[in-house]
Amino acid sequence: MRSQPTSLMTEPTLDMTGATDLPAQASLVQLTELPRDDRDGAPLPLDTTHAGMADNPLMHIKAAVTVCVGTAELKVGELMSAREEQVVRLDQSVESPVDLLVGGQVIARGTLVVIDGCFGVRLTELPRPLKP
Repeated sequence: MRSQPTSLMTEPTLDMTGATDLPAQASLVQLTELPRDDRDGAPLPLDTTHAGMADNPLMHIKAAVTVCVGTAELKVGELMSAREEQVVRLDQSVESPVDLLVGGQVIARGTLVVIDGCFGVRLTELPRPLKP
C-alpha cells in the first residue's frame, strides 16, 4: 500500500503500518472486459495518429513494457522452503493501480483488465504528452 500518491517519475514508497506476519486468505478477482470496436469486435487500440505521431521515427522503436502488480519481501529461507500452491502476499491491494515500466522506470499507471482471456492494462495515469 502506498503511503501517499507518487508522481510518475519517483519511486513509490511502502507503508508497513498494520503489516502482520499472519497468513493471508487468497481470493479470485473478477476483471472487466475491455470495450470492443463495433465493426469487428477487436479490442480498441491505442491512438497513435494524433499530432503527426505516426510519422515520427521513434514511434517504430519497440520497447519491453513490464507491468508491476506489487512486490513482496521474503527471507531466503522462506524462498527455499516455498512449495507449489503457496500464496505470496503482495504489498498492493486489488484496487491499487498497477505500474507500467520501461527500462525499470515507471512510465504510466493503470488498472488490470481482461482481453480475450489475457491480462491487459487500462491506462489511467500518463505523464504529460511528449512533443513529436
